[in-house]
Amino acid sequence: FFVTFWIAAVMIKSNDVLRKQTALKGERKISVLIGIILVFVVHVVGIYWWYRNVDLLYPLVMLPPKNIPPFWHAMFIIVVN
Repeated sequence: FFVTFWIAAVMIKSNDVLRKQTALKGERKISVLIGIILVFVVHVVGIYWWYRNVDLLYPLVMLPPKNIPPFWHAMFIIVVN
């Protein structure tokens, strides 16, 4: 479940940075916003690439799993997605 906490921490931190950037009005830096978005997208894609053998992608796109996973594997897939 470390991965779940890691993803949540990155999302919370990036949300704080985005909130501060969008509140700046005239001093807003588009390059910072685009950079944060790109880092977040690479982070999420990297997590799914890292766990590609665990079949996280099937439940994400609402496809049935190839076979019925053990209970704790199913819990991991549910929590991550």
